[in-house]
Amino acid sequence: MPTTLRLGLVYAALYVGSAASTPFMPVWLSEKGLTGAQVGLVLSLPMLFQILTSPALALWADRFRLRRTPIAWLAAGTCLTYLALAGLDGLPALALVWLLAASLYLALPPLIDVIALSRAQAEGFNYGLPRGMGSAAYIGAAIATGALVTA
Repeated sequence: MPTTLRLGLVYAALYVGSAASTPFMPVWLSEKGLTGAQVGLVLSLPMLFQILTSPALALWADRFRLRRTPIAWLAAGTCLTYLALAGLDGLPALALVWLLAASLYLALPPLIDVIALSRAQAEGFNYGLPRGMGSAAYIGAAIATGALVTA
């Protein structure tokens, strides 16, 4: 399988879940009993803490010889923490686990970009092609999810 297609599938996998869930996360948190202000707080925490979490996770990732190793660990951690959200109630638990899940997720794109840019330079392909595949998957997933919810 060509590198551009493999990387495009990685980007697509990364962005499909985000596109399908992001518009509905506020509604889900409301259904969990949070007020509008609490929903806003929970959803903003990862952005507020990103100034600390992103550099810390990048330093951690730089300790691995293979770039894909921390990506695999972060992806697994992201999946596990998103799954953990399903069984939680209450502001403190939801806020803490959402902060962890989103922080792990937000560390993934830059690490994947490092691999994609390196491979693009080494193999002579345009980095925009696999990245564009991820963006197209995001748009497709957002449209499909909206259509599914509407139906």
